[in-house]
Parts: sequence; structure tokens; C-alpha cells
Amino acid sequence: MQNRILWGIALLCAILAGPATAEPPGSWTLEQAIRQGLAVSPEREVARQRIEARRGQSDQAGRWANPELSLRASDELGRQDGTGGYSLKELEIAQSLPLWGSLGHRRAAARAGVEAARLDATAHRLRLEGRIASAFHGWQLAAARHRLTRERREVARRLAEVASLREEAGDLAERERLRIQVVRSEAQRRHHHAKGNLTEARTTLAGLLAISPESLGRPPELRAPPEPGKALPPPTNHPALQALQARITSAREQTEATRADGWPDVGLQLFSESNLYDGQRENSLGLGLMLELPLWDRNQGAIQRARAEERIPVEEARALRRDLHTRIHVSHRHLEHLLEELDRHRTELLEPARRILEMTERGYRAGEASLLEWLEAENTWYSAREREQTILARAWKEWRQWRISTGRGLVEETP
Repeated sequence: MQNRILWGIALLCAILAGPATAEPPGSWTLEQAIRQGLAVSPEREVARQRIEARRGQSDQAGRWANPELSLRASDELGRQDGTGGYSLKELEIAQSLPLWGSLGHRRAAARAGVEAARLDATAHRLRLEGRIASAFHGWQLAAARHRLTRERREVARRLAEVASLREEAGDLAERERLRIQVVRSEAQRRHHHAKGNLTEARTTLAGLLAISPESLGRPPELRAPPEPGKALPPPTNHPALQALQARITSAREQTEATRADGWPDVGLQLFSESNLYDGQRENSLGLGLMLELPLWDRNQGAIQRARAEERIPVEEARALRRDLHTRIHVSHRHLEHLLEELDRHRTELLEPARRILEMTERGYRAGEASLLEWLEAENTWYSAREREQTILARAWKEWRQWRISTGRGLVEETP
């Protein structure tokens, strides 16, 4: 009994005396990471250029076609008056007239296209926020797992040291020695795996922020996300939905423009001709009207295509509205359940596991508990802490999904 007490005291001293490895402090928060990621994102410039391209298309859509100038020279007048040579015989300027409203419909379609591109950029920004936040929370989880496995490895190492001393003194059973050896090997494996995951998570986030992984430092502690509050109805102002509404408007205007194209083209001609009158060369002016004869092509195929293309964004909007409705309610419900599970886990498992570990430690020092019982209590304690981290990570995932599905950014007033 006295040996058991002495070994228990030695074991506790060895565990508590382990040096803590400190990581460099970090100052990154979720809001800072999202703002930085958005600022350096090449996708942001891509979206800006797409908007500019649509603006150029809108400017071009409102312009008339250029007039056409034609000149004709011949030797007709030279032969008639005997002077010979070539001279300008005819000059003509022709201008097509957009009489059926196609130009106005195309302008309206192009303006709606600009608005759709702008809203697409907003929707893409939300998705990019979610990607950055996912990497940030993954970094937090990986760092928490790394700290936990490092602590567990250190405890296993010092348990092995004390077990070695007990083995030399002949006070350790073979079963206990093998069990400690397995625990130490498993702790080393878990720590190595967690270290690799942390390196990967840090590199992923640093790449999105366009900084070096070393400059990230230590992440803030992974805590519970905010309460979701009341379930919101499906949003009507979600940027992705608004972009589809703008596309619907653009498609309708394009259909009307295509219908207008089916009407005969009308053009105006102004011409000047040179002729001989009483042996003198004189110019005459004339006005002409050009009218297309729609005998072979009345644009019916293009109208059919435009009508079909008009239906595409309508059905896409219906599908997106359905999906957003599902995502909002499912994510909201899952988030509520996970937060409730987190409270129960901390009350019914985490806190009892901590108390069991403390009581088992005291029992081992008093000779009332075996080393294997202590190991089991340690495993229960660490497993409970790992489960807490898993619940937190899942809760943040549902929180991100819920916020983005409601059309809101993950941080307030994200630029």
C-alpha cells in the first residue's frame, strides 16, 4: 500500500512537471480573416470585370447601326460628253431604321444583365465568405485537436517513465506494462496525425488570406456559435435569387427584341447621281426606302429559342427557392439540436468525466484504484473533450450554412 501511494505521488509530479510548449500568439479573428480573404481574392476582380463587360454590352446595345456609304465611278459620262476617263457617277448613304422597338428591348435586357452580374458578385462573395470561414474553423479545430493530443502524448510519456521505474522495482504487472505501452503508441500516433492536420489546415487558410502559414500564429479558442434565434422564412432578397430575377427580366426583354427582329427591316437611302443635261454635267438628289421582304425567314426559330431560354431562369429560381427553404430550416434545426447536445454533453459527460478522473487519481494515490483504472479515466476524459470539439465544429458548419442560406454575410457589414 505504501509503495502504491509513493508511486501515485511520483506519477502525479511527473505529469504536472511536464513543460508546456507554447505557440506564438495570434491576432486573427473570423471577421479579420474574412475581410482579408475578400480583399485579396482574385475572384473579386473576376466578378468586377464581368460587371464591366456587362456594362460595355449595355452601352453597345443602345446604339443604332452605322450608316453605309457607297460610291460608284464609271466612264459613262466621259463617253457621253467625249471627254473620256472615269468620274464619280453615284454617291449613296443608307441608314437602317429600328422602327419596331428591338433597340429599346435590347437596352433593357442589357441593363438587367448588368444588375444580374452585380448580384452574382454578391452571391459569390457569400460563398467565398463561407469558404474562408470553413478554413478558419478547420484551423481552430485542428489546433485544438493538436493541443489535446500533445497533452495526451505527454501524459502517456510520463506514465511510461513511471511505469519503467515501477518495473525496475518489480512493482508492475505485465498486463499494466503492455497496456501503458499501447496507450503511449496510440497517443504518439494521434499526435502525429493531428500535427499533419494542423499543418494542412494552416496552409489552406493562409493560402486564402495570401499570407505565410507561419504568420497565422495561434488561433482563438473554438467556442460555441451564436444562438440562431427564430427560424426565418425563405428569403426574397437573397442575392442569388435576385440575380435570377434580373436574368428573368433580361430574358423577357430579349424575347421581345427577337420578336421585333421578325418584322421587316426598314432603311432609308439618300443618293446623288451625276447625269448630262443639255451637254452639261449636273447632279440630282434622290431619296429611297428599303424594305425587307420576309419571304423565307420570319425569325420563328429564334423566337422559339428565346422563349425556351426565358423559361430557364424562371425554373432555376423555383429550384433555388426550394433549396434555400430546405437549407434554412434544416440548418436552423440542426444548429439548435447541436447547441442543446453541447449543453448536455458538458453537463452529463464532460463534467462527470473530469470528476471521475480526479476521484480516480485520488483513489490511485490512496491505493484504492489500479493504474489501468486511472488510464481508463484518462481515456474517458480525453474522449469527452474530443467529442466536445467535434460538436463545436459541426455547430459552426450549420451556422455558416444557415447564415449564407438567409442571404446574410458571416460578419456584419462585410464589404
